[in-house]
Amino acid sequence: MPAAAIPIEDAVKKLNAVAVYIVISDEAEPTFLIDEENPDLLILPMFMTQQQADQALENLRNANPSPKAEGSKVLPLPLNMAFSRNEKLAEDLRNEAGPDVKLVTPLVAAPDDRAKALDILVADGLEKEEVERNLQVPVFFTIPPIIIQPPNSEEAKIALFFNYSQLEKAKADLPDFEGKDRVMDLDFAIKLIVKEEEDRYVFQPTESLVSTLKELRLIDPKLGEE
Repeated sequence: MPAAAIPIEDAVKKLNAVAVYIVISDEAEPTFLIDEENPDLLILPMFMTQQQADQALENLRNANPSPKAEGSKVLPLPLNMAFSRNEKLAEDLRNEAGPDVKLVTPLVAAPDDRAKALDILVADGLEKEEVERNLQVPVFFTIPPIIIQPPNSEEAKIALFFNYSQLEKAKADLPDFEGKDRVMDLDFAIKLIVKEEEDRYVFQPTESLVSTLKELRLIDPKLGEE
């Protein structure tokens, strides 16, 4: 095996380019979903779009029409920060509620991006049922790759996209580009970044990232800088 290009912690830091949304209570505590068959299983969805989180918030308020639920809201976070907070949250739950309590934090992809990923993979010959079962969060790229110059970087890197619309825009900015659309799961993308001999990849910031960081820094100027 070749030496890792970067530690996995540094690969995860690249996810500061991705905005996600969670529902929190009026006391700024995460709002869990509970598995009826397993009450020790707590689920904290992280949504890739504001619209998905808004719908989850509306569902919560409709299911529990109380002043506390009415005070719940949607919190945007960069994905690397969300992962870090989830690790601490899981540790706190184990310490407070015991080892039987499990926290699951699924990342819920945007429906349009997931549908497009399904189309690409089925066109490549994979079975639809297999893709639906195994694909969690699609990451789009092209072969040959789209090369971009990230801000504050001296080297050009291979671009990876969470929003297919951004991939289309990047291709439109390259009039002679004839690359083929490809897609992989986020877990595979992280492993690829770590296993490469060089630091070759960069996640293109998601469309909602700028507004997310602005909103965070209105709450606390230091937030979003991790």
